Amino acid sequence: MDVGTSVGPVPDAVAAIERDYDHVELSVGEGEVPVDEVDDDRLRARLDARDLVVHLPFRQPLATTVERVDRAAHDYLADLLAWAGDVGATKAVAHVAGRRHGLDRRTMTRERVVPAVERVAAAGREHGVEVCFENVGNVGGTPLSLVGDVLDRTDASLCLDVGHAVAEHDTDRAVQFVEDHADALSHLHVHDVRCRGDSHIPIGSGEVDYDAVGTALAEVDFDGTVTVEVFTDDADTIADSAERFVRAAGLDRTF
Repeated sequence: MDVGTSVGPVPDAVAAIERDYDHVELSVGEGEVPVDEVDDDRLRARLDARDLVVHLPFRQPLATTVERVDRAAHDYLADLLAWAGDVGATKAVAHVAGRRHGLDRRTMTRERVVPAVERVAAAGREHGVEVCFENVGNVGGTPLSLVGDVLDRTDASLCLDVGHAVAEHDTDRAVQFVEDHADALSHLHVHDVRCRGDSHIPIGSGEVDYDAVGTALAEVDFDGTVTVEVFTDDADTIADSAERFVRAAGLDRTF
């Protein structure tokens, strides 16, 4: 299991990482850091031996009810994936979100989100990047049950954001999702949440039962990648969350 950390939209933050993480996750694109502002050679050098995971833009819906809008958005994502492949990224994360205009969520998912996922996943494969689709049902994205529907109807890879899943439901539902979709599970985002709405807080300071999550991951033999997505610049806090997660997953490792 590879464990890394998010650096948000700050490529220069990669150089400041002194801990023993396997990868860094960099947010790129509209609203984050435009890829034409990234010094590719410097980024590669600063990664050193670490892998790179790219997080595609957060705010754009993956699908709408307008084909022309979707095509333009997917062309843009394909450009970002081409860049990601060029700089050596192994994976990219995309939010599973569809904007509804008169369609119920299930119809929207089957008629618009599923083809969008297939199109973006294919663009990633073309450039040697595995696109992992992330659940964001707690913040207006496609509900977790329909993310499962997408996975059942495609060969897409899953990025399970544990905090989002627990905020939308609870730890039991997140664990069940791991068990139900283990074959698709490739990447995790880990952080803690509280029912009052706090999110991306240090592991151990919220309501996620990571011991239960870790047990489920061990039972399905998960051996993918994990990004600690705790929103702080404090390296010790991020490392503590990483260590809490690996202990819960039964790994003996320090950062």
